[in-house]
Amino acid sequence: MLQVIAEIVRAARQQLIFCLAAICCLLAPAMQAQEPEPDDPPPEAVEPDTTDDESWRIQAENKASIADGMFRRGWYEMAAREYLELIKKYPKFEGLPRAYFNWAESLRYEKEIDQALTVYNQLRHHFPSHKLSHQAIVNVMNLRLEMDDPEGALKLLQEAKPEDMAPPVREALHYHAGVVYNKTGNMDAAKREFRKVANLPLGDDPRFRIYARLSLAYIHRHLGEIDAAEKLFKELSDFADTPLELRQEVLFRLASLATLQKADEKAVKRYRTLIDEYPDGDFTDQARINLGWTLLRLGERSQEIIDLFQGAKQQGPDALYLQGVSCKHLKRYEPALAFYDRLAAFGKSEYYEFAEFDAVECLYHLGRHGPCIERARSFVNDYPHHEQAANAFYFMGQSHVELDQLKEAATAFETALERFWGKWQYQEDAVMILADIYIRSRELKKAAATYRRVMKIPASKRHFEALYTAAECEIHAENYAQAFKDLSLLYETFEGHEKAPEVLLHMAELKIQISAPKEAIKILDRFLEKYPEHEFVPRARYRRGSEYYRQGRTNDAIRDFRVCVRVPTFDERNLARLFLGYALWETDQEDEALAIFADLLQSEELAGDFVPELLAQIGRRYMELNNFASAETAYTLLAQSDDSGHRLAGSLGLGKLAFQRQQWDRAYDQFKLIRDRTDKTSNFHAIAIAYLGETLRQLGREDEAFIVLKDAIDMKIQNLRANTIAYLAIARLYYKRGKLRPAMSHACFVWFRCDDPVYTPLSMLFTIEMLLGDNALEKAMMTYKELSSRYPLVLRAYENDPQHAELFAKLQDIEAAPEQ
Repeated sequence: MLQVIAEIVRAARQQLIFCLAAICCLLAPAMQAQEPEPDDPPPEAVEPDTTDDESWRIQAENKASIADGMFRRGWYEMAAREYLELIKKYPKFEGLPRAYFNWAESLRYEKEIDQALTVYNQLRHHFPSHKLSHQAIVNVMNLRLEMDDPEGALKLLQEAKPEDMAPPVREALHYHAGVVYNKTGNMDAAKREFRKVANLPLGDDPRFRIYARLSLAYIHRHLGEIDAAEKLFKELSDFADTPLELRQEVLFRLASLATLQKADEKAVKRYRTLIDEYPDGDFTDQARINLGWTLLRLGERSQEIIDLFQGAKQQGPDALYLQGVSCKHLKRYEPALAFYDRLAAFGKSEYYEFAEFDAVECLYHLGRHGPCIERARSFVNDYPHHEQAANAFYFMGQSHVELDQLKEAATAFETALERFWGKWQYQEDAVMILADIYIRSRELKKAAATYRRVMKIPASKRHFEALYTAAECEIHAENYAQAFKDLSLLYETFEGHEKAPEVLLHMAELKIQISAPKEAIKILDRFLEKYPEHEFVPRARYRRGSEYYRQGRTNDAIRDFRVCVRVPTFDERNLARLFLGYALWETDQEDEALAIFADLLQSEELAGDFVPELLAQIGRRYMELNNFASAETAYTLLAQSDDSGHRLAGSLGLGKLAFQRQQWDRAYDQFKLIRDRTDKTSNFHAIAIAYLGETLRQLGREDEAFIVLKDAIDMKIQNLRANTIAYLAIARLYYKRGKLRPAMSHACFVWFRCDDPVYTPLSMLFTIEMLLGDNALEKAMMTYKELSSRYPLVLRAYENDPQHAELFAKLQDIEAAPEQ
């Protein structure tokens, strides 16, 4: 029964509250004038009827209940009026502090900030020790901060007494104090205030403790106290009740701190955690971009970057550039260009210039050299001072090189070096490439001068290489004085370099090349004295021995050559053996010399890798010794050479060998082959047709022989033996045709102008024969006496030859006949 009555009373009371609320709504316009102004005094009290204390108290409680109900429902404007009326009508009501506080809160929610501040101040004035007054201080500070008035908040803070406040309010006060000090630039005070809250354990109501930790972490980060900041951020990320939005921010900051600490792998892990846990979060897009940059710094993570942005909703300039540069690093140049083109649609963004340069590089690697040149030219014109401008010139120049536009390539590199000298990371490489371009253009002096520019780059590690190559260019340009100057400077500058001995030896070889044997020998003596154990000692000995040999110091040459041939790994050992054989032959040590020559011909090395020049010399030497078998082996090997010039030399040698053996058909085949395969300007051609003419004469094909020999003589052959053969052969043909005068002229030319040990004596003998036939006995005897004087040994051989017996018998008869 009592329960039913209580329910009825409660329902009636609730109905009364709704009725009063409706009345308040109707009266709201009339109450607007009663709202306090910011500086108004407290509401004027209306004395209630105190005849029945219980009655007015019940009315006040009901009034407060109605106002509280409106406040809870968010009817702040109506609640404010109710609280105002309550305060005015019931000044002795014990619930006034709450009424003042909720009135101020209602005004704050309605954005009536100035009025709210006034009510908060009235609360503090009337009830300074009440807990809601303490809360009012915190709320006013918050409002002042929202109004960007930290100075006003700081003034209020100085009036606060934290020791009188309840712990939750005190926490709020310290937190707001930290914010105030932070905004006014007093970092130490801010840290102190935030720490008072941050040091408290995260409990059931951790709101201010969370944000105090967050704010303190930001201060530590700002001051460079990374470890302290990381500790606070980590604590917030691990706390289960950290708000989700705030946790995203904390994870993002933790990753950023790892980047500051250069702990890129840790940063990668933290960014991935944020992206995986909050794929659509407020910080996710930026985290994805930051992760992309971190992976790019780590290198060799390009595919991860591309995968990172797959399916991403936003594809801004950062994302497009990162994907483009990653494709470029993976040598996927077509997709990279596509990303850069999409980036261009955003206009000239932060990465536009870099993307334009990367596009130049992609075009180069794709082999689109024309478009690469155009885009590079546009880039350097639009951004002449860009950090990649020099590299754009580099790709422009290289593209010109690929198109064989060497002049334009040189111009590109010269321009880049002129503009960016001393500021370009790759200027050393550019100088070396430019020098190589000049070499390809056959501008060797320019190439050498360009290589010398490397010496003006103090940090270069290629000084030795550049100066050495400059010297080689000068040698090929036949500028030997400058080449020797470069080598001398190189040796003086890098005397302790591992290749210094090679430079010194090169200096000696250069002196040999310019026919300065005495200077060469001095340098070689210096080399052998300073580097007695060096690997190039055999080479130096060989060079010095060769110079000794040329100067006629044969015994000194033999000593050096013997040192060379005792080193089995010496790459010119066989040449040294050859010259040793020559020297031994000339000093009458014939047996040892012949053994060396025979061994050289039989060695496998000679058949494979032996230098062709050596084969030619061996063949010629054996022909002089009438060792035709060995000569044929040498010339056959030479004729099998890969080089056309050497093949011709071998064929010519085989032809001469057949000629000397009087194997006229074989000789004809070889000489005709050479004639047909060479042009008239070739020395091989002239020599071959001289021998071919005599061969045709020996074969009885005299008309053909005459035509060929006329051509040979008209060529003014430089080879002595071939020249004498041609003149003597055509002389015999003229004589056979009964033309004594031209026959005599050509025969005399040989022994008047030439000194060939074989054909000069033969031409003199033929002249004698023609003079005897013409009955010019006195001239014949004069020629005979000159033959006896010039070639006594040859004459003795002729006298013992039955072929010339009749001729010498006539000469003896003439010599024995009494003078008339």
